[in-house]
Amino acid sequence: MIDNVWIAFLSGMIVGSSVGIMAFAISLINKDNRLRNTIDENEIRINDLELQRELLKGEIFRMSKNYKPRKPQPRNRRQKFQKKYSTSSKKNQSKKS
Repeated sequence: MIDNVWIAFLSGMIVGSSVGIMAFAISLINKDNRLRNTIDENEIRINDLELQRELLKGEIFRMSKNYKPRKPQPRNRRQKFQKKYSTSSKKNQSKKS
């Protein structure tokens, strides 16, 4: 009779430990999958932010390189024309006086 008790006890320990190990492994697999998913999401987010940073850097560089003042500078021929015109108007004013 004692032999049957020990056999039942040992078989219960073996079955219980195997079920416990299986439950522990399943919980670790779920935890690992959740961590992998968060790592993948974070890597995707990092890649998106790096791409956005590069695009913004290019935009800033392009804007600073092609910066144009609001009022355009007058052309050289316009300046020469104004000088000629202004000197001739001075001559005409001096002749009239």
